[in-house]
Amino acid sequence: MFKRMGAIVIRACLPASLLWFLYAWNSSFSGNSALVVYFGRPWDVVRYLLFAPWELLTTSVYCFLAASAALILAGILATALLVVGLFSDGRLRVIERLAAVSQTIPVLVIVTISLLIEKELFAVLRMRPSADWYCLLPVTLALMFPPLANGAEGIARMPIQLKALLRIWSAPSFWRIRRIYLPCAIPDILSGVRTSATWAVGAMLITEGLLNGVEGDTNTLGHSLLRPFSSSGHPGKTLTVILIATILGFAVYHLFVILQRLIETNLQGRTAMAEEAYPLQSVFLVRDNKTQETTYALHE
Repeated sequence: MFKRMGAIVIRACLPASLLWFLYAWNSSFSGNSALVVYFGRPWDVVRYLLFAPWELLTTSVYCFLAASAALILAGILATALLVVGLFSDGRLRVIERLAAVSQTIPVLVIVTISLLIEKELFAVLRMRPSADWYCLLPVTLALMFPPLANGAEGIARMPIQLKALLRIWSAPSFWRIRRIYLPCAIPDILSGVRTSATWAVGAMLITEGLLNGVEGDTNTLGHSLLRPFSSSGHPGKTLTVILIATILGFAVYHLFVILQRLIETNLQGRTAMAEEAYPLQSVFLVRDNKTQETTYALHE
């Protein structure tokens, strides 16, 4: 009884506290408060959403599509490098070590160096691409290393007996890669892509914010987030972009979680993917004759 009442009070207090904080932020905080100076007031978010809905929609859709495309390209590029490495054991070990080290480099460093190289390359080629094309390659490189490292580790974990049988049978190298190694490594590659999906939108926002002197560089979410005072004088824009970026991050991550499950289901079969059918400990139902309630218990 008391536990149930406590849970009800906690559930009621949390929304009430949030509403009180938003009301105080909107009405009571002074204009010199850090929240008001940097983010404006909550009502400013509503006004900005009504003021520039089309601009927010187009930049948000582009950020979502670009982050998703970069993740797909990162998975494809990681798979291609693994195929190259599989033709030599020593080459695969080198790729695995480089990927393991590279994935510890901050995204900001990878994106900055990639943008500088990309800008010089386009200058040599006398090309002036828009901001849309500038962002894709740096973000792809920043997201590539987790699936590459995971895939190499997955191949290294394969049973030595299986590798010995393939050599005894004199199976062609390309046949081994296509029929054995890649199907075994794809779940690990997808897990790496899902890991990269956690910061895909963040990497895209950083890249957009670092763009300078490129056509369309000011019409991005990242520019509004990283340069709030130079991008617009509207007080609610920065907070609006933060909320939209958070939603986009969840959307991109869950999209690739669904894609991973679909691909693994297609590879391994529905039974293998039904995790509920394989609990860590066997579960059976226990019925209490006094209360007529059915509960779950673990079978030791």
